Amino acid sequence: MKQKIAAVIGILLALTACGGGSGRGDGTSGTPPTYSTDADQIVLQMSTGGGLVPIQYNLAEFPEWTLYGDGTLLTPGPQIEIYPPPALPSVQVQHVTPDGIVQILVAAEKAGLTNGDAEYATMMVTDMPTTVFTTTADDVTSRVSVYALGFDDQSGTVPAAERAARAKMVAFAESLSNLQAWLPEGSVSQPEAYEPSALRVYTLPPVKAGDPSLQQPNVEWPLATPMGSFGAPYGGMPDTRCGVVEGSDLQKMLQAAKGANQLTVWTDGKDRAFLVLRPELPGETGCQED
Repeated sequence: MKQKIAAVIGILLALTACGGGSGRGDGTSGTPPTYSTDADQIVLQMSTGGGLVPIQYNLAEFPEWTLYGDGTLLTPGPQIEIYPPPALPSVQVQHVTPDGIVQILVAAEKAGLTNGDAEYATMMVTDMPTTVFTTTADDVTSRVSVYALGFDDQSGTVPAAERAARAKMVAFAESLSNLQAWLPEGSVSQPEAYEPSALRVYTLPPVKAGDPSLQQPNVEWPLATPMGSFGAPYGGMPDTRCGVVEGSDLQKMLQAAKGANQLTVWTDGKDRAFLVLRPELPGETGCQED
């Protein structure tokens, strides 16, 4: 049974003070939001994907910001500025206190992200990504989809109400990157490297690098299952498969990936492939297709 958590007295007093004694001062409910404390329950997630990018980018897409009910916060870590990039993406973990989670949800409500599903797609620009905010609070999951978030459209075609909503969401997204600036002191721990419990592995047909200087040494496929039969066909794309590596195989794959990058050709003596490696998030299962 999912437990519920609400604000402590200090948060209640703070919110009441901000709202002049009744509510939060911006038309939102005066009752602090509740949320599930389950470790695999997403409280708030911001994810951006799509647009005109190579297939590898969409396969490797990792949410910019994911907060779980137990306070675990996962974000992309610092990325080393070399080309080709490492095969394994950098992911970092932090921990947010219950008080901090409540204040984040209050900010999400003020940004219009907790009122049920919504879509903002009026933008005179093509091939831009879509940002999706997923929030679960007070037993309601809201999914707000925003095309070309942050793009400054000067065409005048975006309705005033949508323009105002977009501005709130841009400000909220920016605030998520610096929680220490507005949450109470001690609400967020320092970031550490995240060690995933499972890894999503996509195998794709290798493509010869156009620049001879980018040719990379092969890396040996570390698993007993041959690459050609690993996982299952994915996305209707020729010779593309996806499977999840965990347990003892996970350590083998992580170790092998340390010597690989995103242009490495993996081989098992019979097959050759590019790999896209993407850490699985808590609660994710298998190779999900949209």
